[in-house]
Amino acid sequence: MTHPIDAAVGKNLQNIRVLRGVSQSDLGSQVGVTFQQIQKYEKGVNRVSASKLVEMADALDVAIADFFDGVAAKNKPADQKLDLGAVSIDAVKLVTAFEAIEDKGSRRHILQLVKALGRGSESKMDSEIAA
Repeated sequence: MTHPIDAAVGKNLQNIRVLRGVSQSDLGSQVGVTFQQIQKYEKGVNRVSASKLVEMADALDVAIADFFDGVAAKNKPADQKLDLGAVSIDAVKLVTAFEAIEDKGSRRHILQLVKALGRGSESKMDSEIAA
């Protein structure tokens, strides 16, 4: 059975990899494993060794701690960072593409479209965007 921490580390690995635009095959080649092994790490089926975490952090140019975002030690609160484990890959890709749009008007229209498609309600974010 997959341990929740292994699943969280795997999900963070996947999100970071996608944000960096690195394929499973490319990451696997850089750290000396197959793309299938990367898939198993990302699903939490196989645990990632400490040495592979270091190699993957170097390959993806991130801190090792980034793989543990949203994971709290027993009786200790997690940092108040975004829990990437709760975010879908499509959402990560959407945010990455959205951030590449420089025109503020276009960004506002896209946000309105996404909200309309998702039947989103007015929120605090609306007032922040208008500002």
